[in-house]
Amino acid sequence: MELCVKKILLLGWVLGAVCAQAGEIEPTLESLQANFKTPEWLKDAKLGVYTHWGPVTQAIRFHEKGNFGWYARFMHKPGHPAQTYYFDHYGDPKDVPYTEIIKRFTAPKFNAEEWAELISNAGAKFAGPISIHHDNFAMWDSDLHRWNAKDMGPKRDIAGELEKAYRAKGMKFLGAFHHGFTYHFYEFARKPGYQGSNPEFADLYGPVDERDKNKSFIPREFQEQWLALVNEYCEKYKPEVIYFDFGLGWQDKDIQYRMYADYYNRARKNGQEVTVLQKERDALHRTFSTMDLERGRMGELTDYTWTTDTSAGPWFYHKNPVWQDSNAMIDMFIDIISKNGVMILNIAPDYEGTFPPEMRRMLADFGSFTKMNGEGIYGTRPWPIYGEGRVSADAGHFKIESSKAKQDAKYSGKDIRYTRSKDWKAVYAFLLGWPEKRQVTFHGIEANAEGTVSLLGGGELPHVVNADRTITVTFPEDPVGKFAHGLKFEGFEPKPHPEGFYYQPNASYIPAEKAVVHGHSIQNSDGKIHNWSAWWGGSHWLFSTKVKNATFGLRAKMTSRDANSELAIKVFNDSGEMHEFTVVPPKTGKVPEYVDLGEVALEKDGVYQVKIGAKPNKLSRNAIDIYELQVAPLKK
Repeated sequence: MELCVKKILLLGWVLGAVCAQAGEIEPTLESLQANFKTPEWLKDAKLGVYTHWGPVTQAIRFHEKGNFGWYARFMHKPGHPAQTYYFDHYGDPKDVPYTEIIKRFTAPKFNAEEWAELISNAGAKFAGPISIHHDNFAMWDSDLHRWNAKDMGPKRDIAGELEKAYRAKGMKFLGAFHHGFTYHFYEFARKPGYQGSNPEFADLYGPVDERDKNKSFIPREFQEQWLALVNEYCEKYKPEVIYFDFGLGWQDKDIQYRMYADYYNRARKNGQEVTVLQKERDALHRTFSTMDLERGRMGELTDYTWTTDTSAGPWFYHKNPVWQDSNAMIDMFIDIISKNGVMILNIAPDYEGTFPPEMRRMLADFGSFTKMNGEGIYGTRPWPIYGEGRVSADAGHFKIESSKAKQDAKYSGKDIRYTRSKDWKAVYAFLLGWPEKRQVTFHGIEANAEGTVSLLGGGELPHVVNADRTITVTFPEDPVGKFAHGLKFEGFEPKPHPEGFYYQPNASYIPAEKAVVHGHSIQNSDGKIHNWSAWWGGSHWLFSTKVKNATFGLRAKMTSRDANSELAIKVFNDSGEMHEFTVVPPKTGKVPEYVDLGEVALEKDGVYQVKIGAKPNKLSRNAIDIYELQVAPLKK
């Protein structure tokens, strides 16, 4: 009888949502695009927190290493370490099913107000739970789904309590939905002998059907349950942002569009600015939602706002986890916001419902950092030159673990990231380490008037505006603060300095010794290419880029002894893309100077070759020495 009532309620939620759309945003691409705008509050917020917590945490309470986040899937797969672990601690999953874990997940020490205090003090501006993970257990008081935290396990409305506590601290509320993958997540649990093969539990594990192995198929009834649960959560708790894991893309297109329209219409009714976070990276999806990168980030500044959801270690807490330290996570945070991103930091409570010491320390560290540097974080926008330094980050999902920042290099005082005030009057620069040398030149800012430089959390610092309008700042000997160090540049009538693009982490620096020369008499020695005695001499330089369809600037560190020599430049790749142009470098002094060689619009990413040569009678004898070639993506 109970299941019948649940199905009637579920159908009512779906049909009600359809009827509610009349005269409002329609579940079509055109209507969604016409009515979407990234919320200003999200652009201002910069930092959110969500919590991976649920029956999985209970199940892995004895686990000591590795990733068991998909535990409820693999405990049903013979031979998998998760099943071996289950036998050791709970018994045969055929006799002790996952529903027994749900019963044991009582969360005796959960305190929503304590969570809110810790997360708010960290500087988060929005927060929420993982509302429902792949295991299909709802962390709210559901009228549609019997597998929920109010009726089972904790027997409390976890989401409802958190929503009240978070809002009381001034934070906006989040819902995070992973149940789009549930139907395939439980494929092993539906094998004979396991609980999932019993139709009585189809509302947890998904229906058993002969197309189980076809991962392009999800039963329509299951999709409508998926939609109904999202709608119920949003109606009850009115989240300003909802997040979807990769399973969103497996729902039928009309179901997906209905979800967007329902959510946006409900927000309009409630007077809320909202967005949906989803994982598709194509430009189309960004016209009606916000792109999220899981454990990833963008490699360069974007003209749209995006989010990163990431964790300092495993998603779900277990004993003896390996965590990145607070300094690495705060550096990552600053890198993300400098590129128009927002960080959503995962905090993993223990099985009893408390934040373990590691999580408390990280939240406290974020709090001390944001309290000191918040002026340069909240409500800011990206500076067109997002940063300086040699440590770069690969773009995409799951790239944080394999990024150069983690594997090959550490951020230091040579790595700088910028933000700005909305009115462009103040620029903020964050050094991701205390500088080894007391004087640091900021190449990304062009000063057009006199101004002041102050250390956030400290006082005013001495500075000099250089002849090229860059700014050199003198730092005290001892660090102020434990983490990234923020500066405020005010009153300089600042503009992005053209010089700064060549100091970005995604710029290429090719010294002369890495170039190849050919032709009569031309030499590559003593750190320079020189002794060009005839026009048939030339040099070849290789660089690689991960940026597509962008304009790149080329410049050379060089000496030019006259203003008549003309250089012929070719930029090409193995795919047949070719760009040719000429340039007459200005006469320089005896000291090498950086000279602009021109701009080129490149279509692809990958490896390119730059050939620098000359045409007949266009190069004076020994007129040019080249020490270095630089290639940088420019913002047009």
